[in-house]
Amino acid sequence: IISHSVNYIEDFIDRGQRYTGDINLVLKNHSISDIIRNAITDFETCRKDGIQIDFQAESDLLVPSDSVYLTEAFHNFLCNAAEAMKYKGIISIR
Repeated sequence: IISHSVNYIEDFIDRGQRYTGDINLVLKNHSISDIIRNAITDFETCRKDGIQIDFQAESDLLVPSDSVYLTEAFHNFLCNAAEAMKYKGIISIR
């Protein structure tokens, strides 16, 4: 968890530096399941106790993407969903 948190902070700082100028996406093929799992891990470190996440992937898909930005987007989806649910319930991802 600590290693993941350090990586998250480094990525956060990198994103902040990117926002001060032009956004340059680094597109590589990434597993969408891995990106969603990373977003869930980031969310777990700051979530409220009333929220559970149920993630099930029947198959995986490689997508050309910038993993930092896409992970951040999924993390934002989770935060918005939790807020809309008043931090109580289950967020299901299929």
